[in-house]
Amino acid sequence: MKYIRPIYNFLSPVWGVFYLLAILALLFSFPHDLRAEAPEAPARPISKVSSVTPSTAPSAPANVLATAASDSKVHLTWSPSSGGLPIKLYLVYRGTSVSVLPQLAITTGTSYWDEAVNQGTKYYYAVVAEDIDKNLSPMSALASVTVPKPPSAPANLAATPDSATRVGLTWSPAASGGLPVLYYQVFRGSSSSQLNQVATVATTSYTDISVSPGTTYYYGVKAEDSGADLSPMSAVAKVKLLTPPSPPGGLVAAPASTSSVNLTWSPAANGSLPVQYYLVFRGSSPSTLNQVATIEQTSYTDSCLNPATTYYYGVEASDADGDFSAMSAIVAATTSTPSNAAPFNVLQTTTNSFSPSSGNLPGLPQMTIGSVVYDDVGYQSGVVLNGKVIYNADEVYPGGTSWVNGIDNAVTMPVFLSYNATQLLDGFGIASNWTWFDSSTLSWYSKGTPQPGNTGSNCVKPTNNPTCLNIAGGYMGRSAYVGDIYYPTPDFHNPYMVFLSYDSSKALNDPNAYQTFVPPGYLGTMGNYYGWCSSVTDGRFVYYAPLGNLVTGDSGNIFRYDTTKPFGNLQTGGATSAWSNFDMKTGPGNAGVDSNAAGFQSVAYDGYRYIYFIPFKETLIVRYDTWNGGSAPDPAGFTSAANYTTFDPTQLGTTGHPAFAGQGNTANLVGFTGSQVAWDAAGQNEYLYIVPWATYPNNALNPTLQSTAARVRIGTMTDSKWSPVNIASTSTSPSSTPDWEIYDLSLMTQNSAWQCTWPQLQSNPLLSGQSAMAGWQETWIATNGSSGDTFPPRVGFVPDTAGFLVEHDVGHHLYDPSGWYVAQIPDTYNYGTMGGGYDAINAILYPASPNVPLYAFQFQ
Repeated sequence: MKYIRPIYNFLSPVWGVFYLLAILALLFSFPHDLRAEAPEAPARPISKVSSVTPSTAPSAPANVLATAASDSKVHLTWSPSSGGLPIKLYLVYRGTSVSVLPQLAITTGTSYWDEAVNQGTKYYYAVVAEDIDKNLSPMSALASVTVPKPPSAPANLAATPDSATRVGLTWSPAASGGLPVLYYQVFRGSSSSQLNQVATVATTSYTDISVSPGTTYYYGVKAEDSGADLSPMSAVAKVKLLTPPSPPGGLVAAPASTSSVNLTWSPAANGSLPVQYYLVFRGSSPSTLNQVATIEQTSYTDSCLNPATTYYYGVEASDADGDFSAMSAIVAATTSTPSNAAPFNVLQTTTNSFSPSSGNLPGLPQMTIGSVVYDDVGYQSGVVLNGKVIYNADEVYPGGTSWVNGIDNAVTMPVFLSYNATQLLDGFGIASNWTWFDSSTLSWYSKGTPQPGNTGSNCVKPTNNPTCLNIAGGYMGRSAYVGDIYYPTPDFHNPYMVFLSYDSSKALNDPNAYQTFVPPGYLGTMGNYYGWCSSVTDGRFVYYAPLGNLVTGDSGNIFRYDTTKPFGNLQTGGATSAWSNFDMKTGPGNAGVDSNAAGFQSVAYDGYRYIYFIPFKETLIVRYDTWNGGSAPDPAGFTSAANYTTFDPTQLGTTGHPAFAGQGNTANLVGFTGSQVAWDAAGQNEYLYIVPWATYPNNALNPTLQSTAARVRIGTMTDSKWSPVNIASTSTSPSSTPDWEIYDLSLMTQNSAWQCTWPQLQSNPLLSGQSAMAGWQETWIATNGSSGDTFPPRVGFVPDTAGFLVEHDVGHHLYDPSGWYVAQIPDTYNYGTMGGGYDAINAILYPASPNVPLYAFQFQ
């Protein structure tokens, strides 16, 4: 409807005069003949005449712009018109063609919202301005716009249960209906017909974390464009949430020391996904539990606690997606009250390491096991001699699924390694200080030809020796040296061995420094059982302690070599008179000493008369009398059973056996792999130390680690006269009692000196739950530190599986904690380490490891 005002409403006095003059001018402009028809009036003068200029029309609105704001709105804008009179309003025209533009609206501004449009239709717009005198402008230029449609429905909606409490949604981008798609609205419900909006996102994915485990949900998605136009709903996606693991069961909390608690529990049952790890919680009450650890195994040691304090524990299981079980039953444990035992001593060490490889030792041999290439690296024991740290060439260890499997997979290797000991600790990590030698390059009798006794059923066919040739390699255990000559011991893994001697006054890689000896084949002139571990000398003879081999099993067959005679074979083969043997194991065709006199892994000499074979596989200590029952050394009695006596330390304290003092279970006096003879500082009492390692009960695939050490008095010195002490004696006389002592080293974890950050349990999964204070092999004797300070003799234990180096002051009782010194070793120290060389002057221990890195420890 067009609005028209009465004229008077807009006549002001000024404009009134203007219009009056315009009317008069119009009258005087009429043609003369029209004026003549009117009666003639008397003429009179006109005082003054004014001229009037007609108003001009406004200009056409410019810059008309039609913009589709949504699928139901078009926004028009234009620039203001100009003209003689003020603009009063604008007339908006719209049509679906350029030739028909009906008036749509009137507005006073320079913009207009058209909300009566149809989706997908193209419209043409124009604008006319009108001034206050109703003068109309020309029509503006046309502006056109097509009204957009809503976006298409998002496609390919997928709902995935990422966990028991998360759903992941993804979909394909919605197609634009004309305006850009900016957002997506996510809907969720318990049925496909009852969906409610739960989120608005700008991406084509969404993670819903407000869901419940095991519940079924339905999802839909709508697209939203820049005009807030919504697409139709996507196809509905259905998903069922995962189920979390069950709570762990059987949680047990047991005090391990004054500052730690051991936790164990049963594995949680899997939910929809496998259990990945466990969360351990601790608190001062059942209602105040906080997480203290996340671990993969079903045991945990909580350390650095207060003594005599009660703590509460709970455990939750989690799967790979972070779904947590309910908490286990909550249990309590009270840490131990500190004992009155004297604290042990913390041993200060400095370390360095080196990882020998073909990369830093040019030309170092390699071998292929399966399809994998390995460097010839893998050592057991060694010695410091003539300024060299010598590492025995043993085996390459590729690993295995169990301890036994790892040993079985090992392959004998022949490469010895030496470090220039004059470079001390600082030079240990420098490759130029290292030398290697491949002993397989040496010559020996029958090289390349199997000996008759090593064929047929006796040929086990090791991985790198399929025809059972005698080969170099596989040397382990603490080995004897006489003067400069070193005698590495062939181990049980190389059943077709080559014995070596090495002159340490020459370079390690000098072939002329070596001699070789190949024993006769099995079932020959040197006995039916081969395989040794460790050797010792009485100054003239070298005794190789029998262990066993993969062909004939446990062995009691001692080999003895006379160092005053040539080392090698006869030209025609066989042994010279320098070599002899005695089989201690009673069996078919062999009287021996005892059926259990076999499986030794260590041997010691008292320095005067007796050699002690220390049991690993069995329980008997066998003592050999080098004096043949007389008053002076007599090698003729080597093969006489009468010169061998046995003693079973597990029988200590029982009727007819010696008493003992200390802490520990005598049943655990088994599985020894180290021994050491040491005198007290006064030089009055001589002791034999026996080092615990492990056993394999019932042919287990993983070892049961041992922690109970023992020592026995084996000699005394009075007025420079040495007297032996019988280790089997039940005498209580001060001069003849053997003074057996035992001590369970795992008790140190309950000592007040135990540091709360020290591990109490083994970290190796194959040894899970076993004490970190268990499992040593071989020994050393220290009488000074690196600074030159001296102290009474200490016997040190080399860690194999143990997490600590330990030393014991010979002047203290074995069970006195104040006589022990303890040092933690690095986490990367290798399991399976057996002994090594010790530089007594500079107080540096060089453990020989089956893998890299190799470590050196200097004691402060």
